[in-house]
Amino acid sequence: MFKFDRLLTISLRFLVPESILVREVLEDGKKQGKFHFHSLDHTLLVIMGAVLFAGANQNQNLLINTESINVDDIVSDTLNLIFDGLMN
Repeated sequence: MFKFDRLLTISLRFLVPESILVREVLEDGKKQGKFHFHSLDHTLLVIMGAVLFAGANQNQNLLINTESINVDDIVSDTLNLIFDGLMN
């Protein structure tokens, strides 16, 4: 029960407010014709997953050929991937 309570607390305190902001940015970008996507919900989940859980799974190391990457490079690559995907 403790683990569930902790996850719920974290979700309500951090993830929900941030997901609302991301949703608003996506909606505004689509209305302005800058972002192109079919499903707002699916796009939101993909973005949040890429940002929050990149490298969180130990099994991902099986797919990686490089030893380590600078955190700033990971952030830059993730943002470029997200925005390039939204704008095309």
